[in-house]
Amino acid sequence: MLRDARHRRWTARANYAQIEENAEHLKIVQALASENAELAAEAMSVHIQQSAQVLVQDLFGRNES
Repeated sequence: MLRDARHRRWTARANYAQIEENAEHLKIVQALASENAELAAEAMSVHIQQSAQVLVQDLFGRNES
Protein backbone atom coordinates (compact mmCIF):
# COMPACT_ATOMS: atom_id res chain seq x y z
CA MET A 1 0.00 0.00 0.00
CA LEU A 2 2.75 2.46 0.92
CA ARG A 3 4.67 1.40 -2.16
CA ASP A 4 1.59 2.08 -4.34
CA ALA A 5 1.13 5.55 -2.85
CA ARG A 6 4.80 6.30 -3.35
CA HIS A 7 4.62 5.12 -6.96
CA ARG A 8 1.52 7.25 -7.64
CA ARG A 9 3.28 10.30 -6.18
CA TRP A 10 6.41 9.66 -8.25
CA THR A 11 4.34 9.12 -11.42
CA ALA A 12 2.35 12.31 -10.85
CA ARG A 13 5.54 14.28 -10.27
CA ALA A 14 7.13 12.78 -13.39
CA ASN A 15 4.07 13.59 -15.50
CA TYR A 16 4.02 17.18 -14.25
CA ALA A 17 7.75 17.54 -14.91
CA GLN A 18 7.24 16.24 -18.44
CA ILE A 19 4.50 18.80 -19.10
CA GLU A 20 6.75 21.58 -17.82
CA GLU A 21 9.69 20.31 -19.84
CA ASN A 22 7.59 20.16 -23.01
CA ALA A 23 6.47 23.77 -22.45
CA GLU A 24 10.12 24.79 -22.07
CA HIS A 25 11.04 22.96 -25.27
CA LEU A 26 8.17 24.63 -27.11
CA LYS A 27 9.39 28.09 -26.05
CA ILE A 28 12.88 27.26 -27.32
CA VAL A 29 11.58 25.99 -30.66
CA GLN A 30 9.27 28.99 -31.12
CA ALA A 31 12.13 31.38 -30.44
CA LEU A 32 14.38 29.56 -32.90
CA ALA A 33 11.63 29.47 -35.53
CA SER A 34 11.14 33.22 -35.18
CA GLU A 35 14.92 33.65 -35.54
CA ASN A 36 15.04 35.53 -32.24
CA ALA A 37 18.46 34.58 -30.88
CA GLU A 38 18.04 36.57 -27.66
CA LEU A 39 14.71 34.94 -26.82
CA ALA A 40 16.07 31.50 -27.73
CA ALA A 41 19.07 32.00 -25.46
CA GLU A 42 16.84 33.09 -22.59
CA ALA A 43 14.48 30.14 -23.10
CA MET A 44 17.43 27.74 -23.19
CA SER A 45 18.91 29.28 -20.05
CA VAL A 46 15.63 28.84 -18.18
CA HIS A 47 15.40 25.24 -19.39
CA ILE A 48 18.94 24.42 -18.26
CA GLN A 49 18.34 25.98 -14.83
CA GLN A 50 15.05 24.12 -14.37
CA SER A 51 16.63 20.85 -15.47
CA ALA A 52 19.47 21.30 -12.99
CA GLN A 53 17.00 21.93 -10.16
CA VAL A 54 15.01 18.81 -11.04
CA LEU A 55 18.18 16.73 -11.23
CA VAL A 56 19.42 17.93 -7.83
CA GLN A 57 15.98 17.28 -6.32
CA ASP A 58 15.82 13.76 -7.80
CA LEU A 59 19.36 12.85 -6.80
CA PHE A 60 19.63 14.49 -3.40
CA GLY A 61 16.06 15.27 -2.34
CA ARG A 62 16.66 19.01 -1.98
CA ASN A 63 16.37 22.18 -4.02
CA GLU A 64 19.52 23.90 -5.23
CA SER A 65 19.38 27.67 -4.78
